[in-house]
Amino acid sequence: MWALIYSRFLCVKTDTTAKTNNDTAAAQESWQLLLDAQGLQCPLPLLKAKRAISQLAQSEHLKVLATDSGSQGDFAAWTKLAGHRLLQSQCIDGVYHYLIEKA
Repeated sequence: MWALIYSRFLCVKTDTTAKTNNDTAAAQESWQLLLDAQGLQCPLPLLKAKRAISQLAQSEHLKVLATDSGSQGDFAAWTKLAGHRLLQSQCIDGVYHYLIEKA
C-alpha cells in the first residue's frame, strides 16, 4: 500500500504495508495517508489533519504524528464532532500517534 507523507513542506511516497503475521495488528496499522505534524503547535496539527482527511474516501485511515500535548484533546473532540472514528491515540517517546478513520 502506498501513501504520501506530509512532513511540513516535504511530500514523499512510501510503502505502508504492515510487516506482521497478526491480521488484527496489521488492520490497526493500515493507513492510506500519513501526516507528520511533529514540532507544530496548536492548532496547526488539527488544521492540517482536517485538510489531509478531506483527501481520503470514506472508511480510509489517516495516521497523524504530533508532539503537541494539547493535540490529545483536540483530536478526541474533533473526531467525535465530525463523526470520524479515533482508532488509536497513544504517546510513544513524546510523539503522539493518532489513527483516524474517515466517516
